[in-house]
Amino acid sequence: MVVQVISRTFLDEIGHHSAFPTVLRDAVIQSVHMISATEFQEACRRREGEEGNFDDLIAKRLADLLPASAVLDTCKPVSRAVSFKNDIEIRTPTECVSIEIEKRIRGRFELDLEKMRAFARQHAGKRCFGAMIVPADNTLPRDVTGRSGESSYDYVRRVGRLFLETEHGNLEDILVVGYHMGQSRVEGTSVHLKERGRSGARFTEGSWPTHLVDFADTLRHRPTLRDAVLRSDALKRLHDALHVRVPSLHEKWNSGANPYLGFAGSEGRADALYIYVQVGGLVLDVRMARREETLFQNLGFSVRYRDNFQGQAGWVTGVRIPHQTQGGDFDSLIQVLADTLYPWS
Repeated sequence: MVVQVISRTFLDEIGHHSAFPTVLRDAVIQSVHMISATEFQEACRRREGEEGNFDDLIAKRLADLLPASAVLDTCKPVSRAVSFKNDIEIRTPTECVSIEIEKRIRGRFELDLEKMRAFARQHAGKRCFGAMIVPADNTLPRDVTGRSGESSYDYVRRVGRLFLETEHGNLEDILVVGYHMGQSRVEGTSVHLKERGRSGARFTEGSWPTHLVDFADTLRHRPTLRDAVLRSDALKRLHDALHVRVPSLHEKWNSGANPYLGFAGSEGRADALYIYVQVGGLVLDVRMARREETLFQNLGFSVRYRDNFQGQAGWVTGVRIPHQTQGGDFDSLIQVLADTLYPWS
């Protein structure tokens, strides 16, 4: 068992592109998801400021995940005028991130936002971002939220809409990471599941980290397709990012006539994304209404409708992705796909 996470930025929430640096965003998410249930339970017993508490575990994981150019500090004042401190801050040559971690039934969420604004003002020459790590499975008191039955994660996302309507200077966006306890999708290895009919298609289901080289090995009798899997920067980026953004992601492989990887938001949910591997690039079928084709076109990717089962069911089909990722808004594509797979929506 590990800590499960779900995440959105304030700009994601209103359908806008978030410029939150991908490397830093994924490091923050993974620093929480890497914590085991045993560690989490032990950390929650420790006092504020004590070594091994929840903040300390996240900071240590984060230090291991950040690029070499990043500097991490804990408990630094956000302003010379008052004694409020960041839980964690990250600084790179061009960006800064203020991180606040909430563990209690109540949280000082509005204060956290003000601390992030103050932090950004102290780093006026850089692009600044915030990250709030909060419970996703609690219920806040109604006198805090004005609603009943709202978790910290849900409340902060709602407050984010108000935040975006106010002046926030160089504080560009805020990532909200909700954590809860759930079944790990990292345990175990991929296993052969079943053979299917005359096509010879082989399905293999497994949990992340699933090595794409294993999928490529199922295509060893078709060397051009095998090479396409191994050299596809787009496939690796999609595969790795989706498993970070949707930790409960369930994956299967089909190495039949038209090899693909299929993804569902979690085990037991219907597939929502198929990535077909072709020599010339990737082709995506996405469980979104066909009228959303323009969304992918606006991101810089061509769409050619495919009259297959998914197309007849009304999906967006035939989204063309080059193996190399120089063209198109790839980070926004990843977020669109993650939102589609999001198992709690």
